[in-house]
Amino acid sequence: MVVSVPLVALLSAEIIKVLDSRKLSVRKAQALTKVQAADFSRIRNADLKRFTIERLMTVLNKLDPEIDITMKFKSGSKKTTLEQVATP
Repeated sequence: MVVSVPLVALLSAEIIKVLDSRKLSVRKAQALTKVQAADFSRIRNADLKRFTIERLMTVLNKLDPEIDITMKFKSGSKKTTLEQVATP
């Protein structure tokens, strides 16, 4: 299955997955990563206007340095899109 979505949305979803799997509140995540709790709240609420791809990658790396992110770029006739390849 291939889904075209913005990279910031994919990264924020991964961050939320890590928070949920570890049962981390925004305050616990802040203590663990030194990233502001308000930033985790914004990520959870999909308020992503303030976040760059690099910033989200940094947050994700602080939460889980062992995570692997694989991206596939597909060149179209009018624009280049980012696709996430879902694995079973």
